[in-house]
Amino acid sequence: MDESKPELAELHLKAKNMALDRDVSIDEVREFLPGHQPRYVVYSYRMAHQDGRVSFPMCFIYYTPRDSQIALQIMYAGTKLALQKEADLTHVYDVRELDELTEEWLQEKLAK
Repeated sequence: MDESKPELAELHLKAKNMALDRDVSIDEVREFLPGHQPRYVVYSYRMAHQDGRVSFPMCFIYYTPRDSQIALQIMYAGTKLALQKEADLTHVYDVRELDELTEEWLQEKLAK
């Protein structure tokens, strides 16, 4: 091996996009997520304010199940911040259990 050249490591990730032509609830998103593999979720949530305004905050949800492979957890955790910065996402939340990911949970997080 040539010591003067740095080693290159490549990581190929499969991306699965869900194209939707209607509103989708966070419950439907939860059903789409696997129970054993980490995922990033970028979700635009329709938020009705008490003064009648409606906003659509962009939420970045890092889902990493407790029983997922350690290598996958490390890979996702290692790229989370870069993705968050690249996409300029400010509403960032971590979820360890699918049962946590509910509309009430998201509303509570956004209210803070």
